Amino acid sequence: MPEKQLLAYYGTVSVFITPIFIKEKFWGFVIFSDLRNERYFDDDCAEMMRSAAFLCANAVMRQEMEREIIKANRFCHVIIESMPVGMAIFKGNPPRIVDCNKKLAEMFDTTKQQIVIDYDVFSPKYLPDGRLASEHIRYNMNRTIAGETVNEEALPF
Repeated sequence: MPEKQLLAYYGTVSVFITPIFIKEKFWGFVIFSDLRNERYFDDDCAEMMRSAAFLCANAVMRQEMEREIIKANRFCHVIIESMPVGMAIFKGNPPRIVDCNKKLAEMFDTTKQQIVIDYDVFSPKYLPDGRLASEHIRYNMNRTIAGETVNEEALPF
C-alpha cells in the first residue's frame, strides 16, 4: 500500500485514523500517530481518539457559526444605520443602551459614542405620564422577548 510507504517515510510506527463528519458530510480525517512505538489501539483508546476528533469537528462548526453570526450582525448594522428614524439597541437589566444609529445621534446633535456612554443625559428619567423610562423600556423588552411586536415612537424632549 502506498500509504504504508508514506507513513514509514515519515517515521510513523503506529497510526489511528478516524473520519470527521460535519453536518452529516464528510469533512476529512484526524490522524493520531506514534513515531516511536508500535501500538495496539484498543476500544477505549479508539473511543478516546474519536472523541478528540469530535472536539476538532465541533471547533470547526463553532468557527463557521461565529462567521455566520458576524455576517448577520454586519447585515443588521447596515439596516439599522440606513433607517430614516433614530434607533437604539438596549440590553441588560436595568436596560442600558449598547448601540444606536447615526440618525439618533443627529437628533440629539451628538455622537453615537456619547449617547452610549451618557444615555441618561439624553433620555428623560420619567415619561410624561410619570412612569420611569427605564421601567417602560424593560416592559417593552419583555414584550419583545415574549414574541410580541412592539412599535413605539418617542419624540426628543
